[in-house]
Amino acid sequence: MNPKDSPTSKKPDLDPGEEFDFVFESPTSTTPSPEEVKRLFDIIEGNDFHTSTPPSSDDFDFVFEPNLSNVFTDVLRSSDWTDHYLQGEDHFKNGRETEAIAAFEQANKVKETWQSHYYIGMCYMQLNDLDRAKSAFGTAVENGSIVKARVKLAELHSLTGDKLEAVTTLYKIYQIAKEFPEDITDNLTHETFYRIGLELYKFYIDSKKNDESLAKNMLYRARNCLEYGKTLGAPSDAPINKLLLKTFIATGEREKAEQLRKELEND
Repeated sequence: MNPKDSPTSKKPDLDPGEEFDFVFESPTSTTPSPEEVKRLFDIIEGNDFHTSTPPSSDDFDFVFEPNLSNVFTDVLRSSDWTDHYLQGEDHFKNGRETEAIAAFEQANKVKETWQSHYYIGMCYMQLNDLDRAKSAFGTAVENGSIVKARVKLAELHSLTGDKLEAVTTLYKIYQIAKEFPEDITDNLTHETFYRIGLELYKFYIDSKKNDESLAKNMLYRARNCLEYGKTLGAPSDAPINKLLLKTFIATGEREKAEQLRKELEND
């Protein structure tokens, strides 16, 4: 694995998002709340992934420490980085992509963070500048984004016709999940891996007529993602189980297929 893809000094950011679509919320006040201060501080310091991701997904309850000192709060209030970053969020929320890019670039000059690069990529996507968007998301990955930027990179690869690169990028999330099991299994859900597995399975279906070897590789990758996702508390009626059953049948793993079939019938 490329060292850039496997940061050892940073814990990964993790959040599945809703259908790989992330909704960002900008602050409603120019004076950060204690929770906002904590979030910004964690972005600056590259701290634990539970708090380093902008609070954007309804799937998670991010835990923040409310009892912060006034000195700590004042430092962030006067921070050039904080001003630029919050301005960028506000511009982005209100559809001012060009102004948002400028603000996040200024924030990066003070302190480079993957979140700023991610937002820049989102802005370029809105402006339909896909090459610059891809570059920004790639830089976000290099600066510690494990899930969000990769999802968007995969989306861009798909939009530009590179389906193989799209599913390969998504599969990297599974590979990192296996490498950091203690850090991420509480934050990635079975739905995340169902969606990744589904994309891999669709690629398998589309490619098996033209490239049997590649198709088989994608099938086993889909199986890996789905089997891993099943361990993350998937209920018996979750779509991941039906798709996993299909992959077991396709790979000829009859014992696993029969066992899963019995589980589904019993429930």
